[in-house]
Order: sequence, then structure tokens, then C-alpha cells
Amino acid sequence: GASLDAGTFLFTTDRGRPPRSSVPLGDPRRARKRDVESNVGPGALFRLIGGALRLDGQTFARAVADPVVNRLGLAIVVMAALSNGFAYAAEAVAKGMVGEREYAVYRLLVIVGVVEVLAHFFLFTALAWLLRCIVDRPLPPIGRLLRPLAIALAPSCLLFLGALVGYPDVVRGVLALWRLIASVVALRAAVDASWLGAVATVLVADLAAAPLVDLTLFGVSSPRPTPGLPT
Repeated sequence: GASLDAGTFLFTTDRGRPPRSSVPLGDPRRARKRDVESNVGPGALFRLIGGALRLDGQTFARAVADPVVNRLGLAIVVMAALSNGFAYAAEAVAKGMVGEREYAVYRLLVIVGVVEVLAHFFLFTALAWLLRCIVDRPLPPIGRLLRPLAIALAPSCLLFLGALVGYPDVVRGVLALWRLIASVVALRAAVDASWLGAVATVLVADLAAAPLVDLTLFGVSSPRPTPGLPT
């Protein structure tokens, strides 16, 4: 019968198929599996948050190009909203405006904080897109802005730290500035805008969105009610 050389014998199973360990590293099935694992789960989420906090341009560029980031971006928006809600409620308790056992009021404050972030994010994104439509040709798909701007909310995921460290106003101010800078980097990645154009778009959209959200939620546009909601 046909004889097997030593190399074929060592790397062939008893059924004549190569063992799993001998599948080439470039195997498309493994490549797809590695790609899926890199885009799902807590590890992928925290890597994305870390990249956004570092203002890493490649992280935002990947968000623009890869629709898989939709779910991770949505998770960051939800995390930022929840962090804002709990920070808002905790600040109210710390300032003596809400009793520790007034659970119904506490829950209401959490809900208001969550709604504030969600409303501000979608309104801010819509306004930024409309502003870019004035100067960009062809018109940028709104999805190109949604994903990177969602990731730019990563600093807002840390809003709960304000009540923990005892300096909520300072923490809120630093994180708000951090978020605006991340939004500028995100916008540049999304529409290839100049630094000046990106800064102008972000500031105008943010300054327009904030009072509209305050007016909707509280019936006032300025100043914000105490305790103020993080932006």
C-alpha cells in the first residue's frame, strides 16, 4: 500500500484529517472568531472606553468605519446615562435636599438624570449633523456621527465619582470639558473636519442642546435648578 512519510504521519489524525492545532493561523473561521471576540463582551467595551478616554484617534476612526461598534456605543451611552442619574441623586442626598429614606424621590432623580443624558446626546448629535450638512458635501450619513459621538460620552461614565470623592462640581466640570474634547476628536474622525470647524460645531451644538433639554425637563433654560445636572 501507499506509505506515509514521517511528516505526514506526525501531522495527520487517524482519520486522515489534520488535527485542530495544525489549522493555519490564517484560517478564515478563526479570523472571524477573533474578530467577533474583539467586538463583543466587557473586554471590548472597556477597551473602547479606554481608547476614548485617551482621545485615541484610531479608536474613533474604527467607530466611524465599523458598524459592529453600534452595540458598544449604545452601551456607553447607557452607562453614561446611569452614571449621571446616580450622581444626580447622590448629590441631592449629600446636599440634604432628599432624605436617605425617600426612595421614591431618589428613584425619580435617577430617572431624570438618565433621561437628561439620553435627550442631550441625541439632540446634540442631530444638531451637530445639521451643522455639518451646511458645509459638507456630500451630506455625511448621521450614522457616521452617532457611533463616534456615542463613544465620546466615555468621560460621562465617571460622573458617579463626584459624589464619592466629595467634589461633585469639580468632577462634573472636568468631565464635561473632557467630553467636549472627545467630541471634537470624534467629529474630526467622522467628517474629516478641521480643528476649528470641529470645535465650532461641538460648541454650538452643545450650547444649543443644553438649554433645550433643561427647558423640556425643568421648565427653565438658565440657570439650572439645584443640584445641576451634569452635562
